[in-house]
Amino acid sequence: MLDFISYISSAIWFVSLILVIVYWRRCRKNKKQFPQEYKKMNQENGNAQKLKKSLIVLLVSWVIAGITGLPGENREEAKQDRIDTAQRKAESKKKAAENKKKQEDKKEADLVKATKENNEKKHLAAYKKDLNTIPDKTKGIISKAYIDESGSEQTTVVLSDEALDVSDSELKNIAHEAYNYMSSFISDHTPFPDDSQADSIRIIDSSGNLIAKTSWGNFKYVGE
Repeated sequence: MLDFISYISSAIWFVSLILVIVYWRRCRKNKKQFPQEYKKMNQENGNAQKLKKSLIVLLVSWVIAGITGLPGENREEAKQDRIDTAQRKAESKKKAAENKKKQEDKKEADLVKATKENNEKKHLAAYKKDLNTIPDKTKGIISKAYIDESGSEQTTVVLSDEALDVSDSELKNIAHEAYNYMSSFISDHTPFPDDSQADSIRIIDSSGNLIAKTSWGNFKYVGE
């Protein structure tokens, strides 16, 4: 703003200077064209000479005033203002770019999270469906496998009565084999949603008595 005012002032000064020069040249022209009249006027009251001196003094004064009044500090201030404005614009642009990148990163992260959660739900749904194939795959040792959605939400494995008709030591081995088989089966279907307990295993008999379970991520036989 200061720079603009300084240039306006300079323009006015230059215009005024040109007008003085034009007026002075016109007086000189009149002197040449009408020398007698100009001389007579000058002899009578010396107006022409006085005017000439006045114009010279005025011209010198304007020159001095113009030189001393040219925008110096104002130009430096205006230059600094332009630098500050450019810096603010650059900072604003940089901040806008950073905010845009943050929004894009958040949008991408939300999409990745949503995709992950959707895939985990699909894995769990496929796992629930594939549990129906367990009896055939284990040749009747496991009579049923399901997720106990009304209780612990863990994978529940029911050993067949034929598998239970053994000694306690043999039952532990059978339960451990069933546990290992189900652990591998679960691994083929994971990952599950974070709130799912389907990767924990409960092994029971047909009456619901607990035989073995997952404890701290490992097999634990409870029949001992």
